Amino acid sequence: MEVYIVKNISEGILLAILGVCFVLCFGGLALVPKPKDSEYFSFLFWLCFLGPAALGYIAARRFVTREQIIGLTDNALSIRSNQSTNEQTIPLRQIKSYVYEEHNNSKLLALSLYSGKRIKFKHNDFWGKDDFYALVADFKKCIEHISNSSDEARVAIQREPSFYEKPVATVMGWTIVVAVLLITGIILFKGTKRTEWRSILMVYGSALSYLGPWLSARKGKA
Repeated sequence: MEVYIVKNISEGILLAILGVCFVLCFGGLALVPKPKDSEYFSFLFWLCFLGPAALGYIAARRFVTREQIIGLTDNALSIRSNQSTNEQTIPLRQIKSYVYEEHNNSKLLALSLYSGKRIKFKHNDFWGKDDFYALVADFKKCIEHISNSSDEARVAIQREPSFYEKPVATVMGWTIVVAVLLITGIILFKGTKRTEWRSILMVYGSALSYLGPWLSARKGKA
């Protein structure tokens, strides 16, 4: 049996931390009186932003991730929290399908069981290194081995298309490509004001954050 340590992300805790940081930030801005000294006010203004952001970063690194010990054999997948002795064992024949998705630094491996339950392993490079990539690679090899074995009729695990492989993602992708080309053409022929460059760069950045995973998914599908 192969064993992997995976840092799974708790979305509920992450959203709670973001909510607290939001309240502290804008609550602090509302409570801070405007002093006559503009430099002192600027210091308080940035303190209200950077203080909650720093606290949120520390809290997220400390509480958002939960280490899980994943065991994988030719017949089953076992899941156990690093803080618990309770272990959940899932026979591979109970897995109906799986999907693997990548969006920049965020990765997702989701398993759909015949019972209707869905098990998700979420990873983000921000939270540090773990064995997530090794788990995904070995899981795919295990599925391929099952498909090529004589037990294919007994266990047939299908791969679901990721979001970037679906038709709606293709429509969005080509729409973004056309929009970027139009914006670039307008800039080249008509020029732009210096004050508009920040917004333009944000548009380019947002477009690239989508086009990167989309093109990667199309390349892997081809």
